[in-house]
Amino acid sequence: MTETHITSALDSIELQLGTLAQTVADLRALCEQAGLSPKTTSTAGRLKLHEAMAVVLRQRGNAWTKISDLTDMINAQRLYTKGDKSPVEPNQLRASQPSHVPADV
Repeated sequence: MTETHITSALDSIELQLGTLAQTVADLRALCEQAGLSPKTTSTAGRLKLHEAMAVVLRQRGNAWTKISDLTDMINAQRLYTKGDKSPVEPNQLRASQPSHVPADV
């Protein structure tokens, strides 16, 4: 298996995880609307913020993306939820220079 195949497989799985996370969020919202409060301790299906960012960036083909667009997409797909259930805000995301790229680039 080549690196290209592995990368492609990982991209596909991350997209599926994003879809599953959205499905879980939708189901939780429906439960909330119905006044139900299922007691679960599982964090399965919940992405961490950096994982949600990766899903969105891969959906965009790793194209340059403004932070505001990134947060809009994360919120629209409900890939990540904060503890207080408020939407992700742009100031929560930080761009960093990859360690393999010289600082003057």
